[in-house]
Amino acid sequence: MVQNQQSDKFTFSLLTILASLSLLTIVVVLVISFVKFISNNTDINGKPFNDRELVAERLTPYGRVNTGNLVSDVVKAKAPQDVYAALCASCHDTGLNDAPLTGDNSAWASRFSERGLDGLHTSAIKGRNLMPAKGGDPRLTDEEVINTVDFMLAKSGIEVAANDPAEDIVAEESATDAVVGEPEVKAVETEDAELVEKEAIEQEAVESEAAEKKE
Repeated sequence: MVQNQQSDKFTFSLLTILASLSLLTIVVVLVISFVKFISNNTDINGKPFNDRELVAERLTPYGRVNTGNLVSDVVKAKAPQDVYAALCASCHDTGLNDAPLTGDNSAWASRFSERGLDGLHTSAIKGRNLMPAKGGDPRLTDEEVINTVDFMLAKSGIEVAANDPAEDIVAEESATDAVVGEPEVKAVETEDAELVEKEAIEQEAVESEAAEKKE
């Protein structure tokens, strides 16, 4: 009888221990699974740790070395004649808003003597009276504006700095105009010579006819 009671107590105790261990194992597994789930899917900002885009973003370096061709990236300055045609000609070719006409030597000479070359450059860059700064195009560099002013002065017969590219451009345009005009001048001279020769022949014929009548 006593042995049966002891055996039952031992069996009960063993089952209790096994049940406790099983329950503890289940709890531990659940806790570990929950922790892994949280750590694998969210960070402190609530964003997935396993997000590939996020990982790539975090691995992206803060700076990069530019190994491109620096020469090809340099923006070429606009030609003064192009800037003039786009922004200046509307006033300086028509005299609009009392703008001095390009090519009017006296108008530009008075302004040149009054303000000097630097003063004219400053007026064009910062604006003056009704003329907006940089002709209304803030994208222009100061150098492009200065070259355009020098181009206008050279077109008006005002000498600017030596070796100024604006003077070279004006000289090239003048040479081109001269080359284009040469055939026209030669054609006119040829027509005049032919006309004179024709008149001389007609006059000679009239004189010959008159002489024959007298005879």
